[in-house]
Amino acid sequence: MNTISKIPSLVLSLLFYSLSSPSYAQSNAPEVVGGDGKKNLSGKWEVSCATEFVDKATIRSCELCHLTLDPNDKARLTMDDLEITFTNDSIELNREGKLQTVPYQMNNNTQAFSFTVNQKEFKFRVFYGDGIVILEDEEGLIVELKREDKKKQ
Repeated sequence: MNTISKIPSLVLSLLFYSLSSPSYAQSNAPEVVGGDGKKNLSGKWEVSCATEFVDKATIRSCELCHLTLDPNDKARLTMDDLEITFTNDSIELNREGKLQTVPYQMNNNTQAFSFTVNQKEFKFRVFYGDGIVILEDEEGLIVELKREDKKKQ
């Protein structure tokens, strides 16, 4: 027997209303300001890339992140520092103090965006979490963004 049918429709209505209310949505998605992807991403972000272990001898991460082999320990890789600042029409990449500004295109319908750096096109889907934004590229590789101002707190 279906136990949901025993719950009065009023209780279900109240539950649905509370889950769809703006206060519930705001408390669980503090970075999201609505359907405007450019506003959601606007500002300065610290970038970190997840590393995928393909097999014992192979790892990979998004090409946006530069991995450097440690000269003192050939088994260790480090990622160059990278910050990204989103404005209304461009992305500023700050890699180890070297600035590069490129235009980007945002699809507000899907919250996906794309841009080109050094003749390499990057396309990302966007996922919003609790204080972070997760980007997934076309190969399924993950980039994490944390707001610079949140990092200092």
